[in-house]
Amino acid sequence: MDTTALLLAPGQALTLPPGPAGRRLRVLQGRVWLTASGCADDEVLAAGAEHVLPAGRRGALVVEALDGPVRAELLAPGAAPKPGARSPGAAPRSPAWRPAPGR
Repeated sequence: MDTTALLLAPGQALTLPPGPAGRRLRVLQGRVWLTASGCADDEVLAAGAEHVLPAGRRGALVVEALDGPVRAELLAPGAAPKPGARSPGAAPRSPAWRPAPGR
C-alpha cells in the first residue's frame, strides 16, 4: 500500500514503526509535533506540510496531535506528492499568518 491514513485525537500520540528511506508524513488537518529519540530537532507540522522520515530508525519516532484532531498520511517512498505541497521539512505557516500592513 502506498498510503496509510492516520487519525489522531487531540493530545493522542502514535509511535511510527521503522521503515524505508523516503517515507513522508503529510498533514492534512491540524498540527502535529514530530519527535525522534536521539534527535535534538523536533518538528511542528501544520496542515499542508510534509516531512521526509529518516530511514530505519532504531529509536522511537513519535507523532502527537496538537490543538485538536489530526488527519495525516504516511506515504511510501515514490508515492505522488500532493499538488502545491511544500517541500519536505519546510517550516509550515499558520493559516492566520498575514504580512504586516504596508509590507
